[in-house]
Amino acid sequence: MAGRGQGGRHSKGDRIPLISRPYRPLGEAVQRSADLAGMTVSDYVATILANAQGMPEYAPKTSTTGQRELPLQQTA
Repeated sequence: MAGRGQGGRHSKGDRIPLISRPYRPLGEAVQRSADLAGMTVSDYVATILANAQGMPEYAPKTSTTGQRELPLQQTA
């Protein structure tokens, strides 16, 4: 029997699922922004949440190759 491959992506660490079902226009806008940033929707939303909570160290680490800066506005 062949051994199990080492394929697939590496774990991103200890995470919990947060489910949101925004109205379609908002969800589509978030998807477009994530696409423009070269990120998954999950990583994009996690980055917004980390920054909004003043915890940018918990934003997902992404490769900078071919990615643009997130269109985030500073919040007070």
